Amino acid sequence: MSLHWRKRIKRRRKQASGSMAPKLNMEEDVIYTLKNFCNLDYQTQLDLIDQGRPMPEIRDVLSKSSRSFRTEWYARKDWLCGCPARSRLFCFPCLLFSTRDSVWTQNGYGDMKNLQRSLGKHERSTSHIHSQIALKTFGSSMIDSAADEQHRLAVSIHNAKVQTNAFTVIFDERFSVAIDVCALEERSLRFAAFGIDSEERNISAGVAELKLSDLDLTIRPFNAWLYLQDVNKVVDAVGEILLSLSYLPTAERLTVVVAKCKNLLWTDGKNTADPFVKVYLLQDGRKISKKKTSTKRDDTNPIFNEAMIFSVPSLVLQELSLRVTVAESSDDGRGENLGHVIIGPETGGMGITHWNQMLATLRKPVSMWHPLRRI
Repeated sequence: MSLHWRKRIKRRRKQASGSMAPKLNMEEDVIYTLKNFCNLDYQTQLDLIDQGRPMPEIRDVLSKSSRSFRTEWYARKDWLCGCPARSRLFCFPCLLFSTRDSVWTQNGYGDMKNLQRSLGKHERSTSHIHSQIALKTFGSSMIDSAADEQHRLAVSIHNAKVQTNAFTVIFDERFSVAIDVCALEERSLRFAAFGIDSEERNISAGVAELKLSDLDLTIRPFNAWLYLQDVNKVVDAVGEILLSLSYLPTAERLTVVVAKCKNLLWTDGKNTADPFVKVYLLQDGRKISKKKTSTKRDDTNPIFNEAMIFSVPSLVLQELSLRVTVAESSDDGRGENLGHVIIGPETGGMGITHWNQMLATLRKPVSMWHPLRRI
């Protein structure tokens, strides 16, 4: 246990002496500290994260249950932590970062009979995924601020020059539109880029559309690259998928969040199917790792919100790519592939754009929509 925790425990015990309040033991005060993470100073927060999650043995979690907690569950779930004083289990990243109350952050979980189902349900929740990402990217805020200031200065210098025959253009312009929050579900943003030819005619460079219903703007702003699509080009797409990528160089971890799909077209003209997503890590075209999501029943617009973590050394990062495949569940369990997208340094279009944006903003999640190409 860190020196900071020991000092807090000693101080709280001293405050409680001479009163009728029961003394808090060491483990209970650890949970108290985790729940007050946002009130700690920055260095203490870093020390707390470096200390890691408490993983003690838990006994008598639920007296009415014949089942007991096994410490091997900590190895299965990298977010699980416990408190023997309370005989309850907690979610480590949600204790630190979540703003939503749940059994995993308040009183703790103690129903061993339904533990496996509850673990899966919690780790698929939006608040848990956001907390996981916040934990994995914590510590980059100061770096991001410095990078933002450097970017602002670069934009100012760039805009002072006349841009002609430019393939990369920086505008740095903002537009504000008054809109009722209830109308966000119905509205979309449409972006159209144009160039001007020698005869001063507007030539379309492509369009991109963003549905506001796909975003949760009440929690945080949306920041991502959008792929400009040629309106005159027919795209053989069978739907779209929203993915988030982030890379943490210190831990050498690549995190892929499969958020959702929309407008899926079933194979062979079927009226119904049960979709799931497979994520492959490729090296020189060979599959070196594979993970998949849960299956959604009869849903052409499934919401997954599932994070997948790959161990990727920085030295080989540019040699790798991702293949994300949406498939339909079959009776034999293998599944029939519906469509896919390739993301990496050797691809084109949205695939390389998303990959480069991830590398340009290390530690920070980058979300983009991708059209699914038919297999």
